[in-house]
Amino acid sequence: MNAAEAQFNGVVLLYGYLQRLFVYGKIKSLVGTKPEELKLERLSSHLDAASAVFGNFDRQNGLTKIQKQQMLDALQTAEELMPLTLNVPKEPRLEDQLAVAGAALYAEEYINNGLLHFGKLFNPQVEDRFRQHIPYFQNRVNSINYFVEKVENQKSLAFSETKQLTSWYKDVLGNASHISDDFQQIHQYLHA
Repeated sequence: MNAAEAQFNGVVLLYGYLQRLFVYGKIKSLVGTKPEELKLERLSSHLDAASAVFGNFDRQNGLTKIQKQQMLDALQTAEELMPLTLNVPKEPRLEDQLAVAGAALYAEEYINNGLLHFGKLFNPQVEDRFRQHIPYFQNRVNSINYFVEKVENQKSLAFSETKQLTSWYKDVLGNASHISDDFQQIHQYLHA
């Protein structure tokens, strides 16, 4: 992987985490709970900067100095805010499970889409592999959207829906220990 490819990979992972934070706050708001202090306005500006990088990425030279600094600033924000999304009570409420699991599912879809774009820029085989994953991620996101909509409209989840949500929630918490490794990897990619 050359430097430009590594930097693009870093932006993809970072964008996934920024989206995860943003979606977490949005879900919390939709289901009637107060989101933690996520500084959504800062997230929006970081998401805009990352989107601009995606749209104008230089395949030959990678990130400009300004883009790299913007991405490092966004990474610092993500590192600062991510722990707030995982600080859940021992007996989490349904709303907490929706926000934690839903945010992670959205992030996975955004990362898959980013890697698909990586393939378009750098490697058609990568594009093909990640294109095959689109239905899987879309199905999960559609499910969480449906769950959130039901709770937002004060309807109960069916037993099978609650079981699925609990499974996703436990997976997210089980993988939480890898987040610091991801941030370290993003840092390395951005500095390639």
